[in-house]
Amino acid sequence: DLEGPGGHVEILGFKTKQIHSYIKSYFNQNGQLAAKLIEKLKTLPSVCGMCRIPVILQIVCRVQEYLGEAGLPHTMSGIYAKYIFRQLIEFIESIQSVNPLIQGVSVTDLLNIPNNVFPHFTELCEMAYKFSVNQKLVLSQSDLSAALRGSAHRGSIYGLLTTESVNDLFVPGLLELYMFTHKTVQEALAAVYVAKQTPEKQWEIWKEQFGRTEMVEVWKFYCGFTKLLHFDLLKLVNSKSRQSEREKKALPPLLMISLYEADSEDLARAVFTDAMFKDITFTSSSAYETAILGYCLQFNSNIEKLEFKAKRSPIQVELALPAVLSHKNLKELTIQSLGKSDLAKFEECLKGCESSSLQTLKIGDMAAEFAIPVLLSVSKMPILTEIEYTGKKVTTTEIRKISCDQSTCDLIEKSLMESALKKFHFSIQGPSLPKLIVSVICGLLCNNNLVDCYLKSFFPDLRLPILRSFDFEENFDFGHCKLSDESCTLECSPDPDQQKTLLKALTKRQLKILDLTFLKRRNEIEVFNVAPLMGTFLSDNPSLEEISLTLKDYTEECITCCIVSILESSTQADVTFSAEYLIKCTLSSDSCTLDCHLLNTELLVQLLHALKRRDLKNLIITIGIHHFDPNESNLVQHYEEIREVWKILKCGAINLSFKDNTPKDMICAVMEGVAEND
Repeated sequence: DLEGPGGHVEILGFKTKQIHSYIKSYFNQNGQLAAKLIEKLKTLPSVCGMCRIPVILQIVCRVQEYLGEAGLPHTMSGIYAKYIFRQLIEFIESIQSVNPLIQGVSVTDLLNIPNNVFPHFTELCEMAYKFSVNQKLVLSQSDLSAALRGSAHRGSIYGLLTTESVNDLFVPGLLELYMFTHKTVQEALAAVYVAKQTPEKQWEIWKEQFGRTEMVEVWKFYCGFTKLLHFDLLKLVNSKSRQSEREKKALPPLLMISLYEADSEDLARAVFTDAMFKDITFTSSSAYETAILGYCLQFNSNIEKLEFKAKRSPIQVELALPAVLSHKNLKELTIQSLGKSDLAKFEECLKGCESSSLQTLKIGDMAAEFAIPVLLSVSKMPILTEIEYTGKKVTTTEIRKISCDQSTCDLIEKSLMESALKKFHFSIQGPSLPKLIVSVICGLLCNNNLVDCYLKSFFPDLRLPILRSFDFEENFDFGHCKLSDESCTLECSPDPDQQKTLLKALTKRQLKILDLTFLKRRNEIEVFNVAPLMGTFLSDNPSLEEISLTLKDYTEECITCCIVSILESSTQADVTFSAEYLIKCTLSSDSCTLDCHLLNTELLVQLLHALKRRDLKNLIITIGIHHFDPNESNLVQHYEEIREVWKILKCGAINLSFKDNTPKDMICAVMEGVAEND
């Protein structure tokens, strides 16, 4: 079905299992060599990443076959040098019987191939350079000289340029086309051509071509073949530094690639000593590029700011992150877009960050799972003062896969508490882990270094920020928080145990101003822990001058119990209490404004008993019962208690009003009590 002009076949990249399967198939007669290559590739992830491309994997296998028990070169330029050697030697072996004069000839130096044996090799390299510059991959007969076409042997030229006859749709007969074995082979030969020129000519070529996207691979091979022994790399980089901002930003990565391929520690150390690249942005799309970053950071003592992005995953962060975290002068690190396949190695690398000199760590566009190792590691970085984390949006199903038990939450809380952080910005877009979030808050509240905090976890109706200046947005159930030296605004949805933990953490901060909102979680069984805890909290915090407390979605029994607890406390702070439309209360040391819309008379009795314990000068109170039941049990007794409380209430002045739905008998009981109050 694939025959004809409509046929199309696409060869996709190999995965690790397919790479191993191909190697075993290639060396089916030599299982020991296959195993040797597989093990070698595990130590060369930069090369293994390139082996996802089937043709490159074949090249690697041919080189290993040629080298036998010898080790595979650890750079692509080293591998391609051996590959080109192998192809040329194979060509010699195939024609030795035809031309006995070349017997005994060996190819040892790629830049000094004997012209008498390979008269067209230089021309082939020149053609590869010419068409690499022009981005041309498929060649016709007119692109080749007659001598080069005549050198074709068994359908190829030195095994590097292949020929193929195809049906011409427009001209009767066959059309002969030529292609290099792979684009990378064309680029390697182009690099050989440049390397064979005089130093002056090489300089002119790279002064024009350095930094061009289509010439990057040619440059990499050039660095590997020449080791940059007679080339002033730093002069070239400086000559390009006057280009556009986009081109200048690409210079440090190009420089790093150059040094990695040149594989000279002395050169790398010398270049980075002179090159003042303090701010580098490096994008990795493969393990090869990650290895480059790790290699070059060993020699760059000037770098202070690094932005490291992953273009795709996995990129094997373990090849670079240890060098990053142990760098002596790096002050700010930004890591973006790591995939979940890099999570385990990312977590492992963070465990050894005790010697880090980082002051600022920014992590962006990452899965929620990355948050946990980051939070656990902040206390290990001795001078880390700023951290920013922005997670990817995730689904409920994904968040459930995150493992964060109570012991982990406790460790995170301890890590944040003991850290040197002054700035903490943290955002996860997705269903939150409430226990984790509350542990983070507690750790932050107990850290007296913090002056600028922002924590946000949301998913349609789930949100938790901590921010110095923040505009509240509606339609979020989870809340927000502002934190400074003497004040805190906190809105969250803790369970009963976490309520106690949070209030304990708030007590340690010795705040003057507190704005606190608790939201009951959906489908959670009602509990009353928050009610008695609040009164105790106020009594234990004499430094508080202003407090605002809001309860949302709690039952009226819990709400009433909470306001009673506040009224019975010994606090002298100015208190504002709100529970949606049910109760609003403003309380100071000698005055109280209370608007209550209660479920029944029993709750009103509890409220009045709490009021009588305070010595007030002014009381403004509005009373309402929104679900009055005339058959309520103990109703007469409640009226009598209401009357007795009003008789003994200590208050200099009362402004009293009733809502329309207040029972007349209750109004009479209140008024009788007020009338008898001395």
